Amino acid sequence: MNKGATSFKETLQEIVFSGLTKANRDQHDEDSIPQKIKYHFVASALTGTIEWWVKSSMRYEPEVMVEHILHQLHK
Repeated sequence: MNKGATSFKETLQEIVFSGLTKANRDQHDEDSIPQKIKYHFVASALTGTIEWWVKSSMRYEPEVMVEHILHQLHK
């Protein structure tokens, strides 16, 4: 992966992580997994999936990707 792609991926991960943190600021999970770990996991999974999608010539429509990603996140 070139430096520009790495920088983009890292920036996207930070944006997703920050968004999750802000969106769930007032939420208190009774889960034993710390929120930071969950948010980093989701951010990494999301950016990895987007990277795969782009590298595979975006063979699925963006709306289809969103639908499937949201389905996975709500499992």
